[in-house]
Amino acid sequence: MTFKEKLQQEHPVLVNEKWQGGCNGCPETYGYEAESDCLALDDVTDEDRERLCAECWDREMPEEEKGENE
Repeated sequence: MTFKEKLQQEHPVLVNEKWQGGCNGCPETYGYEAESDCLALDDVTDEDRERLCAECWDREMPEEEKGENE
């Protein structure tokens, strides 16, 4: 399960293309990760930020994270 799929399952109204990467916030916002090294916070273009956020949300969740948040 990806971080985006988990957010869709738990908070469907927060998955929408109006947000960068298609999701509101970051995986750590919802406790899906303890801490992230968000590359989108760097000085990057909007296009790069969109791509970086999408790549982040589309990552597979580690098995232990899936179980903790279910």
